[in-house]
Amino acid sequence: MMQHILFKGRKFILIDEGPIATVKQYTNGEVSYAHLQQDGRVMRYGEQIGVRADIEVLGECEELEVKPEAGRRMLEEFADILQKQQRSFLN
Repeated sequence: MMQHILFKGRKFILIDEGPIATVKQYTNGEVSYAHLQQDGRVMRYGEQIGVRADIEVLGECEELEVKPEAGRRMLEEFADILQKQQRSFLN
């Protein structure tokens, strides 16, 4: 389920109690802004930027259509992240 939310004064969607993204990020298959962890922390690039209590739910979000090229873009971005982590680990 997706919900419209307000977090740090900006509108996002919360996807299945996990990724926090803009509609554009979601439909284009871009990396999400942040992620809501199971323990309630909101994380962005490994840093805590908030907690569940900082999220105001505005209402349920209709299903959004993901653009066909979004899947490829997501895989490319994920591969880039893995490569950066691997280089960091090896150095």
